[in-house]
Amino acid sequence: MVVQVERDEVERPIIAQLEAMGWTHVSGTEIGTLDARAPLLAEKLKSALRRINLKTTDRGSWMDESDVARSVER
Repeated sequence: MVVQVERDEVERPIIAQLEAMGWTHVSGTEIGTLDARAPLLAEKLKSALRRINLKTTDRGSWMDESDVARSVER
């Protein structure tokens, strides 16, 4: 019962608040198999790194795949 109370009184309200602030909730079932050494959402992190590190001239990312992989690893 403690798990259900915590979920209902703590987790759901904070998830609702974060969603209201524009965050996206990813349920545990979407995460898949966990590796303690890897970011939980590695593919989303890679995509975000490419998106926010744009060149000013041709809009392509200045980060190549080895830069992205190294960033995720660190």
